[in-house]
Amino acid sequence: MRYYVLFARSKRIKSKNRVNRVRPFFIISIIIFFIDRILKLFVFRNFSQGSSFPIFKNILHITPVCNNGAAFGLYKELNPSILIAASLFASIFIAYIIFFKKPKSRLLVLALFLILSGAMGNFIDRITYGYVLDFIDLRVWPVFNIADSAITIGALLILFYLFNAKPNTKHQTPNT
Repeated sequence: MRYYVLFARSKRIKSKNRVNRVRPFFIISIIIFFIDRILKLFVFRNFSQGSSFPIFKNILHITPVCNNGAAFGLYKELNPSILIAASLFASIFIAYIIFFKKPKSRLLVLALFLILSGAMGNFIDRITYGYVLDFIDLRVWPVFNIADSAITIGALLILFYLFNAKPNTKHQTPNT
């Protein structure tokens, strides 16, 4: 697949005003960002790290964990400044795609805003604490948070989009 597939036409955003076209997705990402921040603060103020509070026993627990690594605790040995720089770079790159490349697909814009809200939530943790606050424990998966969920769902939506998008033929070069 080539780069142009990301910006192929599928379920186009029809509004001529760019702000009106992305506003609902921007609002969704702000809501997710604040839910992530509020839940992290609530959990880490009311539960001690390492403790586990069952919501549904052996299925869903609240388990506060300080994650020094990347997603799902991977790469814990990396310098925190590399993870901060990667979060910042990803956020700037995604904002650039949304506001300057202006993808027409609503699904793609939603996916990018989900990733952006998750990246910013974890970025704020890294700047503030030096690590990411994780607390959702499914017992069969590493502990994660709302921001991680937004990033994962956004990435899955991009994959879905890429596998279902019709190539935009005006950007293709003819085979010779």
